[in-house]
Amino acid sequence: MMQAALALVGQVFGVAEPLRFGVVGGSEGERKEHEVRLAQLREAVDTALSQKPAAKRLLVQFASHHIQQSLVKSLDVSRLVVLGLDSNDTDTAGIDAALFQERERACQSFTACVTRHIQSLQSAFANHRAVADEAMETALLRVQAGLSLLFPVSTYKDLQAVHVHILWETEKEGGSGSDDEDEDDDDEREGGDAVSKALRSVPTPTLNAYLQAVHALLAACRLDAVITLPVLKAVAITVINRKVQQRCAEEYEDEMLPDLLAWHDAVIQPFFAAFAPPSATNNTAHVQREMRLEVYKALGTLRVAELFDIIIEYPSSLPAIRDIKKWCVALLKRLLHPGPQTSDIINQYISTVKTLRTLDPSGVLLELVCSPVREYLKRRPDTVRCIVELLIAEDADDFDGGRVGGDGAAEDWLPDPIDAYLDQNESLRKDSVLDLLTSIYGSKELLVEEYAHMLAENMLQCKGFDIDEEIRTTEVLRARFGEEYLRKCAVMIKDFANSRRLHTAFERAPPYESSPPYQFSSRSDSPLHWPFTAENVRVFVLSRLFWPGLKTDNLDLPKDLETHLQYYMQKFKGQTQMQTLEFRPTMGTVDLTVELETRTLELRVPPVAAAALLKFEEQSRWDLDDLAAALNAPPAIVMDGLRALMGHGVVVQVSRGVFEVDESGSLQQGAKM
Repeated sequence: MMQAALALVGQVFGVAEPLRFGVVGGSEGERKEHEVRLAQLREAVDTALSQKPAAKRLLVQFASHHIQQSLVKSLDVSRLVVLGLDSNDTDTAGIDAALFQERERACQSFTACVTRHIQSLQSAFANHRAVADEAMETALLRVQAGLSLLFPVSTYKDLQAVHVHILWETEKEGGSGSDDEDEDDDDEREGGDAVSKALRSVPTPTLNAYLQAVHALLAACRLDAVITLPVLKAVAITVINRKVQQRCAEEYEDEMLPDLLAWHDAVIQPFFAAFAPPSATNNTAHVQREMRLEVYKALGTLRVAELFDIIIEYPSSLPAIRDIKKWCVALLKRLLHPGPQTSDIINQYISTVKTLRTLDPSGVLLELVCSPVREYLKRRPDTVRCIVELLIAEDADDFDGGRVGGDGAAEDWLPDPIDAYLDQNESLRKDSVLDLLTSIYGSKELLVEEYAHMLAENMLQCKGFDIDEEIRTTEVLRARFGEEYLRKCAVMIKDFANSRRLHTAFERAPPYESSPPYQFSSRSDSPLHWPFTAENVRVFVLSRLFWPGLKTDNLDLPKDLETHLQYYMQKFKGQTQMQTLEFRPTMGTVDLTVELETRTLELRVPPVAAAALLKFEEQSRWDLDDLAAALNAPPAIVMDGLRALMGHGVVVQVSRGVFEVDESGSLQQGAKM
């Protein structure tokens, strides 16, 4: 049966098949014969794979081999899409409508070949879609190799030249650049005047049809993302730069940016809509923003080159200055958007500081440029973590002594100019990279304060008393900043060591009498309970004056846990006579094993989430205000706990302010989040 299946694969996809896949149509008899063989192949494949699953690999290799043979036979790369446009060749007599129509038909034929192969393979392996996908993917990889080798060298330039021509024609039809002067400028277009003149003889609909056929071929061969989109971007940037240069050079008395953006929306945006590959449909908004930014970039680059003339022409050049201001705002937005990694922004910040310190030792430019970046980094939640990672990196030994200005910085020193900022960030004026990092927060004290918050959060989230990583990090920072700056962090680490000692003593103490563990009443066959024992409950004793961000919100804990904590408080008084304990019930974490009807979950949640989950055993649905009253906690704190449970799929919001346990997981789709 396996040999029969392989033979049918060869008959259906082989190059000797009477119905050529590269030819659309075929006689009625050939099509019927092809359908019969597909049905036979489908049956043979089903039988072969059911009797011998290991045959999957052999079938994939055999099918992909025959598909590749047929595709390669249909693919005449030398005449498929290459136009032979050469800006250095003055003989362009062959560039006419007939050439583009011939290439269009070749592209359509091969696209039909690829499409029919995919359809035939999916039909033959209808019950084994994974096998079909793998076979087609293997065959296309070979075809892609041939096409991708060709496109970057010559066809890429051909497509770009045709696209640029169409964009220029579109711009003319829109009423821009139709006079004789622009006609003369057309002869100087990038890509060669001979090619430009030859393309003018080809009707625009013919060029459009050719481009659509090429892009359909690239999409069929899954090359659209790596060829089509880069081509479109390169074309758009070329045309944008030309437009800005033609329209705005040495023109200072009018604001050009509004007209340029309107032109972008009328010409560039429809261009992308017409030719963008299917793989880019979900990324259209990003591409449009990127191209609008290119308009700002082209105008800004031009105006910076003309800045001296703009200053000379003031105040008549004030509109051009407004354009520069808008460009600066757009540039700042590009840098300070959520996309880039925080570590990348910090590295660029350090490079910027070094560069501007070299250009302007006084620091006037430095303060103007770096202030917005610092403010943005302060708002990022992971900035402290990234700075700490840089400070504790093994290759960061030069942070304390690295000189921003180089060996000759002292000899090149100049006094501050009279326009230097009196309140300038002092860290920016120092030489070490450590000072540059601390300049983000303004001083070492503020940076260490932020680190203390991060350290507290990490320590309270840890399981048990294992904080070796936090200890190592704090020791490295103490060596870099000095012991006086890390005194608070040292107390926090000492608190954990004392908590470990108290926990060990508490474990060795005689057990206390308590009520039976809390048990859920609704599931007696598989009871869940809270084992409040010294082994499973760990209490962190924190020094109130040294730990930042200690919460004082109220929360009613389960009765057994309250009893356990009261017993711990008595033991603590016996250990330390001069101190008292005040429990903060909303801080810390709880490890849970939650058994639902269809799944069992291992969770780590805040105490308020665990307390709320207990209340859901009393009734299946709760209103937020009622649940907050039952827990004797603020609604905002209870909502934080519910969000944690919703994140794990345990609880869903069924209506505004109403929550319910999702036992089966079926409520997730209909929940109103």
